[in-house]
Amino acid sequence: MSTITLPPDMPSRMRQLRRNKVGFPVPWFVGDIDGQPDFRFMDAPKLVQAIQEQLCFICGHKLNRNREHTGPKGTFVAGPMCLINRTSAEPPNHGDCAEWSAKACPFLTKPLKNRRTSDIPDNIIDPAGFSIDRNPGVTALIESERWSYFRVPDGMGGQGILFEFQRIVNVRWMSGGGAASADEVMTSIDTGLPQLVAMAEMEDGAMPVLARKTREAMKWIGASDITQFPVIQSVLAHLP
Repeated sequence: MSTITLPPDMPSRMRQLRRNKVGFPVPWFVGDIDGQPDFRFMDAPKLVQAIQEQLCFICGHKLNRNREHTGPKGTFVAGPMCLINRTSAEPPNHGDCAEWSAKACPFLTKPLKNRRTSDIPDNIIDPAGFSIDRNPGVTALIESERWSYFRVPDGMGGQGILFEFQRIVNVRWMSGGGAASADEVMTSIDTGLPQLVAMAEMEDGAMPVLARKTREAMKWIGASDITQFPVIQSVLAHLP
């Protein structure tokens, strides 16, 4: 019997998922530790299967096709820094699966909540790319009609595969289980950018690139007073 209250309107595909001991649906990608689902980790074979069969990473069912029917479209559940970099370590999902999960996942709905780091098995591999170890406070649901994946080169952080958004058609922002305000999104970006700045400053010519990517990401945010966000201002100052 469920001991938690879940958001209504769970997608029918997700109703077929197994439940953990408190009644929460276990996303299809979640791996088991000592026989129990551990929401912090993905099952590596599921990642390969999702890529090969073009499956939603949350429910495990086939993704919908894009308008040209040339490939699958999907919605990435990601932080604002992923939108700036246009990459994610996780595959895309159905839009309704992504939205419901953003309303239900404790890490995504509670801005001050941190991921539990105890009892991590020795054989767990860090996700691909350079991750920013924080709860960003807001979640981006990035709908992309064209995306690809690539293996991360040696020396570029983590191991494995990153997904790249190539044709973004919509971005919805969530926080605390509901819609995030423009100021909440801008605050999250302003506090996350310093780590990207630190990496960009180590490479010649990288700051203008970061500035361009930041400006492009801000197209998906509502109106906000940029003078209230000094880090964003300093990054955009590098635009040519």
